[in-house]
Amino acid sequence: SFAYQCHMTSVPLYGEMRHRTTTKYLVVVGVAMFLATLSYVIVGLAGMAMFGGSVQADVILNFPPNSILIAIGRVAVTISICMTYPVILFIGRQALEGLIITLTSSTSRPLQPGSNTFRLS
Repeated sequence: SFAYQCHMTSVPLYGEMRHRTTTKYLVVVGVAMFLATLSYVIVGLAGMAMFGGSVQADVILNFPPNSILIAIGRVAVTISICMTYPVILFIGRQALEGLIITLTSSTSRPLQPGSNTFRLS
């Protein structure tokens, strides 16, 4: 639902790549953006093909409100939006975690060997 809001996770994504190169990163980002754009174009064209010029901005509003399939679609969109927030908040949590580790005098240890995630001990 928030397909183009990937900029918050782009820095951690680059940091997690095994063999980091700008070229490899640009290919990953380019493919992801292409797939997001392609899916939006396919859905948009399907809406235009089904409803012609009378298609509403929210395609779901063109369907009967009492349809079970449309109710399932609405629930799926709601779940998709709710599941996007943890991804959006991930970078803030990671920054806060890094700040806490830096400011505390206690030792920290990685959760897994080679991991960038730490547990305060």
